[in-house]
Amino acid sequence: MIKLAAVAIFVFLSIPVFPQASNSTVRGGVVDSQSAVIAGAKVTLINTATNVARESVANSAGLYAFPGATPGPYHVKVEFPGLLL
Repeated sequence: MIKLAAVAIFVFLSIPVFPQASNSTVRGGVVDSQSAVIAGAKVTLINTATNVARESVANSAGLYAFPGATPGPYHVKVEFPGLLL
């Protein structure tokens, strides 16, 4: 009976484990030409292969993040009233 329990534990522990999807986080900051933080800027992350877009808003430190981004080519678009890029 002990051998059967040991085998059952071994089989249970040797089940293959697959990693989660290989996603990443795209992070950045928005500043003007004088390096002043642009809080509240609308930031759009566009996957150029699929045209799927996600939006975020820069926080009070001018930082933004897009967690869970799948691997691929991206374009980042920033919009803020009065900001000329």
